This record gives sequence, C-alpha cells and structure tokens, in this order.
Amino acid sequence: MTRSDCVGMAEEIRTFDETLVKWTRMTGNMNNRYRRISVAPGKGVAGIVKKTGKPWIVEDVGKEIPLSEKHRYPIIINEKIVSFIAIPILKKGRPEGALIIGYRTPGRISKSLTMDYIEDIQPVCKCELGGVHL
Repeated sequence: MTRSDCVGMAEEIRTFDETLVKWTRMTGNMNNRYRRISVAPGKGVAGIVKKTGKPWIVEDVGKEIPLSEKHRYPIIINEKIVSFIAIPILKKGRPEGALIIGYRTPGRISKSLTMDYIEDIQPVCKCELGGVHL
C-alpha cells in the first residue's frame, strides 16, 4: 500500500509517577532500539503529533529539520528515516497515540500523496486517524 520502509505505533504510557510517550510496535525496524525510546508528552515525533492532533509530513528530514534539532526525534535517528508521515491515532475524537510511516530514501513521500495514504491506511488499521475527513 505505502511501500514504506518502516511503520510504527506510539502510545502514551502512564505509570504511578510519570507519563511517557513510547513506540510500542514497529515493523520494518532496523533493530529493537525503538522499544527504549521514551519522551515526555508533547515531545518527539509521536508527542508532537498527539499534541496537535494533526498529521505531520516531512518530505526531506535533512532540509526540514535542522541538524541541531534532530536529536529531539530519536525515532528518526534510530531508524535512519529521511522522510515520513506521522498521523495521530484518535479514540473518541481525541489523540491517543501516533502512527509513523517512514522511508529511508528521499523522495518517497510528498504532501500531495499524504491524504491518499491516510485514507488507505484507516480501514486497514481499523482505527480513527487524525486529519482524515471522509
């Protein structure tokens, strides 16, 4: 469908004394480091998408995310993602997590294709995705 290099899902994990956003599932991953990534709510790719409730499309990480800011997005570094679509996963209309569709080669995604991808993915994942108006 998307011919992506990797797809992952992040969720907000609440414990007794803190709340973190963690990547809980990943396919096409290069290693298992994604399991150790945890950021504060509102931080990282998943946190930003969950906070805004809107898809985030990056056609070229090297051009759109300054090198000095790249460390704020560990999933991009660990999975060597160079372009991606990150989409909020909604529950009862509220952002509860994020889905990332990542590519390791440039030029594989464009903003014009994003809505098509999201519309195709929503019935497959059997969830409500933010930014979709069907």
